[in-house]
Amino acid sequence: MAQKSSSSKPFRTGKYFCVTVEMAATPSPVFIHNASFIEVACGEHFSAAISTNHDLYTWGRSENLQLGYNMPKADAPPASTKPPSRLGQGGSPMPRVVPALAGRVHAVSIGTDHVCAVDQEGQLYTWGRGSFSQLGLGDSKDRVEPSAVPGLTPVIDVSTGWRFTVCVCEDGAVYSWGAGSAGQLGHASKLRRRVPTPVKFFEQWRGSNVRVSTLSCGETHVFALTNEGKLYGWGSNENGRLGVGPEVQDSTIPTEINLLHPVRQVHAGNRHSACVDEGGSVYTWGCGSNGRLGHGTTDDVYVPTKVVSTVLTKHVRVVRAKCGVSHTCALDRKGQLYVWGCGNSGRLGISGSKHDDKVRPVRLAHPHPLQGVDCGANHNVALSKKDGRLVSSVRLTVKVPCHHLIYLPFCSFCFFCSFCSLCSFLFSLFFLVLSVLLQGGVGCVGACVQQGAVGARQPSRGREQWDWRDWRRRW
Repeated sequence: MAQKSSSSKPFRTGKYFCVTVEMAATPSPVFIHNASFIEVACGEHFSAAISTNHDLYTWGRSENLQLGYNMPKADAPPASTKPPSRLGQGGSPMPRVVPALAGRVHAVSIGTDHVCAVDQEGQLYTWGRGSFSQLGLGDSKDRVEPSAVPGLTPVIDVSTGWRFTVCVCEDGAVYSWGAGSAGQLGHASKLRRRVPTPVKFFEQWRGSNVRVSTLSCGETHVFALTNEGKLYGWGSNENGRLGVGPEVQDSTIPTEINLLHPVRQVHAGNRHSACVDEGGSVYTWGCGSNGRLGHGTTDDVYVPTKVVSTVLTKHVRVVRAKCGVSHTCALDRKGQLYVWGCGNSGRLGISGSKHDDKVRPVRLAHPHPLQGVDCGANHNVALSKKDGRLVSSVRLTVKVPCHHLIYLPFCSFCFFCSFCSLCSFLFSLFFLVLSVLLQGGVGCVGACVQQGAVGARQPSRGREQWDWRDWRRRW
């Protein structure tokens, strides 16, 4: 059961609801009415998901305009109310569709303070903070809404890091732009690039069967995975996050990472990294604080090292590994999730040990198999294999005032559609008469919605006293 954090308090009041932030000790369903999803992505303090009809939903903090829309005025806090730091000005506690890209998003990647999305035709869009030219639009201006990046052939994959972006196009060319202070752009320098610039190292493969298939950006380092299973990295090697040994500081050009078996998936975290080989084994390296590498210690590791534990045995075939800022998740082919690293804020989702670090992988209990997962700074969002629903390790509580006489549990989203104003009068009148006849009075059950990084719906246990004068003013 979720326990409210010490900083938990109402922070946003709209026409129909107010929201309270809570941490969830275990994964909780994300309440999005009548939607299932095919992909999830987590940023530092915000999240995104692509639905089956290719709508892009975003939610969380928005200090740098990274949600892709302006919050409706009805949901904005009063001018005299200072929003808390958890959401900040303009943040959304609930998933909302990015209207400019409705029905056409194919892929999404979230950086620290900007977002990139690829539509079904391969056009790249960026928005959010642009102070380091990470949007690739030739300037340093912020963008509230998605803007098309010109000059690129159809994009097949994109990844965002700390104020920089890397993408690979259909013709095999790799482009990068934004901040380059650690050589993370791969241009043999540490200079900033304002527009997408091809990484020359990969031009040697033009016309061959070898090409980059996947990219992953960490804080200041990048990995490129080829269709042959070879892994290349460049950028900062602080704490050994590149996996090329302690001798290398920063690498300004791509360098091959030596592994025994071909790699099938890779992910760069804040200061550590993880990959999965063709046999389903997980390898981690980089910063080891909080036990985020899963090797039983908190020491840094400078080369890819296999994660072995009592739960991640040779019989478990992992298909995906994801790195947060200080924790790691792994998903096996059966949909079972494993977590380790920093447990602060309940990010590991382990009931009873919400703040404890885990230096070895722990199997996370969940009623349904999962098909996807991503890690943020202190939260995770997963995708249920059963119905494509989202599951999160952070919860928000939305309390609905007593605008109608009774909460109808069979109407899953009644207080956000027109049900209350159109139909509930008749239901309310019926239950009013019934309760007066049976009890000589009437009560109203308040409704609440548990929102995991934006959460799960759950009826309130309390009762709100009803006054007939309130009902008269309502109608």
